[in-house]
Amino acid sequence: MKKILAFTASLLFVASSAFAGSTNVGISITDTTLAASGTQTVNSAGSQGGGAAAAIAEKEGSATLASIFVEKEFEIKDRLNISLGLDFIPMSGEIAKLGGADGTDAKVEAGKLLTLYVQPTFLVNDKFSIYAKAGYTQGDLDISEVTRQATASETSDTAATDTDQSKDLKGTVLGFGAQINMSNDMFVRIDASRTDFDTINHTNSNTKKLTADAEMDRVSFMIGKSF
Repeated sequence: MKKILAFTASLLFVASSAFAGSTNVGISITDTTLAASGTQTVNSAGSQGGGAAAAIAEKEGSATLASIFVEKEFEIKDRLNISLGLDFIPMSGEIAKLGGADGTDAKVEAGKLLTLYVQPTFLVNDKFSIYAKAGYTQGDLDISEVTRQATASETSDTAATDTDQSKDLKGTVLGFGAQINMSNDMFVRIDASRTDFDTINHTNSNTKKLTADAEMDRVSFMIGKSF
């Protein structure tokens, strides 16, 4: 899916080169918060996944991540521009350290997020503009250092044998921001967005079923240059 998304974006940028417009490139530093809630069934070999589903209270974690972005910007009419952009977070950051007590411990990392977006921008004046954005994102959710802490009451259970794994994160993005133009075609932005991810499903080696619904909030400081 990532290859399809990147290929589609490349085609759009190549096609757009036939039209007048500017190209924006830059980097951002992002404070990222990921919150998730869901359900789980009993972790017992004897139940074979047939236990009743129990709700998992919402948990959240945060990380500071860097990204790079590139945009093709077109002037639609006086004071209204539209940009087609790609944003990529090349690294992963730890967002949670799960302590399962008598359940499961694990480290959860998210990253390698690739986002394709459309961004209409209204120019308030020559120096200041505001914008909205909508797009689609995909990335990786990595679960590692998985261990199970058994209690005396669970000695008849067979512990799950799950190891490190990776899940796809896919979802839609909505956001807004403000831009200040500086000298030499440089600009800075403050950007806020929310990503609503599709439901994540997992069945472990003991047929315990888990689901998670996640949302990611990003607040970014961005600096870029127009060409």
